[in-house]
Amino acid sequence: CRSNMEFEMKLGMVVDSGSHLKANMGVADNKNKIFGSYPSGRRFESMLLPEVFHKLNGLLNKYTSFPDQSKLGKVVGYSRQLDLDIQYTTEESKRVRVTHDMKSKEPPFAISKEPLQPLTIFWGGATQLDIRISAAYENGMDLPEDMKTWTPESARLKNRISYRFQKYQVDITEVFRYPDLSAEQIESLIKEKEHRMALAVGSEVKVYSYSRRQWQLGKVSQVKDKYLKIKLHNGGEKKLDRHSVYLAHKDHNITPIVSYEVEVELLPGVLSNEDTREEVIFDW
Repeated sequence: CRSNMEFEMKLGMVVDSGSHLKANMGVADNKNKIFGSYPSGRRFESMLLPEVFHKLNGLLNKYTSFPDQSKLGKVVGYSRQLDLDIQYTTEESKRVRVTHDMKSKEPPFAISKEPLQPLTIFWGGATQLDIRISAAYENGMDLPEDMKTWTPESARLKNRISYRFQKYQVDITEVFRYPDLSAEQIESLIKEKEHRMALAVGSEVKVYSYSRRQWQLGKVSQVKDKYLKIKLHNGGEKKLDRHSVYLAHKDHNITPIVSYEVEVELLPGVLSNEDTREEVIFDW
């Protein structure tokens, strides 16, 4: 319960590594069991179907607009964030996450995590979702003067919507994952921040098509507040938020893996009081 400890639950599914289907863990349908580890060939995937993600988004928006209908208590805060997380390995072989806030001029910051053994609540049934409960110490780190001394591994561009309740926060996140990137590709993703700030009528951009799984070239034809109207070179128009994950600079050509994630994180300090700790964990 130290101040730098993060507690979170993620929705997902324990799957078979070969078939990517829900794993058979010997649990009867609609029953559940807590696992501290998995047999070989099993892993937890936090990706959800888009329709599940959008349904939860609609439900949480409803709870925000109509607090008396909320089954989770009153929403006391709402925010949207666009972050670029880059995973590095340091010279000492330590894994570090560097986060760039893509919507502000704030400098990037680095965190090294020390995770504890997670627990998974597994539900029997081919379509049932599971829950992974995890805790980790988060330690801030100074960035090196020369980032080339750290080796980049992967990147995640995250469009996150957060709903804050009294004791916890529900985050639903649309993620563009970029595994196995070169240093040049990492630099290209970081430059997206400057590109988004400078977009104007006539700017050439690329728009990602989820159905086609490819980037399409276009040009900004109208700017109104934070929204852009884009004429695609191959025909058609798109209206996007300036900070949409589906928008990139014209030279961007890295195909992302698109996923949807939901997590519930305990707010800092809510476990510090031993008298109420059990109640807080039960509500969580």
